[in-house]
Amino acid sequence: MSLQTFDGAKFTWRGQTGASEASDLGIQTWPAGFYIRSPRTQELRLFLAAESLYQGQGEDRERVGQRYISPGNGLEAVVYND
Repeated sequence: MSLQTFDGAKFTWRGQTGASEASDLGIQTWPAGFYIRSPRTQELRLFLAAESLYQGQGEDRERVGQRYISPGNGLEAVVYND
């Protein structure tokens, strides 16, 4: 199975953390990992699923996103379920 590659420009970056909406990336199901290509340097970075993000309690609890980390370089990406 090959991993998808996303353009880094589809993420809003604040320092080492990028954020994007699942619909902007075309994500239908949460991937275990993906690559992000820097629009400036064209370098590829691997991001792996680290934590599912939830909001609410009990039956109102819903998944609102997924946090990904890039091993070895301190980068993080959060994809929100819109």
